[in-house]
Amino acid sequence: MSLDGYIAEPEERLDWLMGFDGPGYAGDDGSSVRDAMSAFMEEVGSMVMGSKTYEFLLREDSWPYGDTPTWVYTSRELETIEAAGALEFASGDVTELHAEMLAAADGKDLWMIGGGNLGSQYVAAGLLDQVRVTVVPVILGGGLPLFAEPLAEPMRLLDTTSFDNGMVELSYEIVR
Repeated sequence: MSLDGYIAEPEERLDWLMGFDGPGYAGDDGSSVRDAMSAFMEEVGSMVMGSKTYEFLLREDSWPYGDTPTWVYTSRELETIEAAGALEFASGDVTELHAEMLAAADGKDLWMIGGGNLGSQYVAAGLLDQVRVTVVPVILGGGLPLFAEPLAEPMRLLDTTSFDNGMVELSYEIVR
């Protein structure tokens, strides 16, 4: 996420983010951004994302999540990424498939990747219990916000990790 709260530029591009990718950026614990992401993914048992996040992965022609069970919420037909293991397309109420997604996670976390409209639906349904964002030190001035609607629930800071490239990962628990 940019310093001013956007996850993509107005044209839904992520070029600004790619300049901060790289294995040499050490965190305050000596780990790199990629190390931190690898450790995070070990906690993830299933994933859900919106169509815009999925389409970004299509454009990049990559699927970095192996065979992790994944649901993509979309209102239109999308092509399938061949490398994706257990991939399902879904539409409608996010609460309808939530129990199935948690079961697929097999005791690990369900990761709602991306944000925007899907993130707001998860918030409204009370299904989001933690917000973890990596803040990139750029100001986009506009674009796709992390959440399409305000998140009024209070949050408690759980953890922070800073990286030498200026990125900071923030983890918050939603307090209900």
